[in-house]
Amino acid sequence: MDTLIDFLLSNIVIVIAVLGFIWGIIQKALGKTEEQGERQERQPVEMKEEQKREVSQPQRVGETHSAFEREREEQQRRLREAQERYKSALKSVEKAPTLSTKTKSKKPKIELSRKKAVEGMIWSEILGKPRAKRKHNLR
Repeated sequence: MDTLIDFLLSNIVIVIAVLGFIWGIIQKALGKTEEQGERQERQPVEMKEEQKREVSQPQRVGETHSAFEREREEQQRRLREAQERYKSALKSVEKAPTLSTKTKSKKPKIELSRKKAVEGMIWSEILGKPRAKRKHNLR
């Protein structure tokens, strides 16, 4: 008996899982009998005549059809407005001044002398990447 108690206390997680499983089965069995009793006690309720006349199927279809038509008309109106905005934007773009390709810009003449070329090489060494970070050939 002591070994059984020691076993149950050392494996408390398993004991709780087994007890939960048994409890669920018992609740399920009791719940089914109560639900069956409730179902037998219920009696069909007759609809009042006002409820029967309230909404018929053709009226529902007509309402949904008109709702779809309203939505469609709204979308068409929005589409027309968007097309008008697009056309007006195109007209304003067409009227905007454009740069002509006929105008030639004068390019400045570069006078390159030996001295300026040497200065350029020096400045490229100063402002460029450090020598250690550049690739260089090893022969």
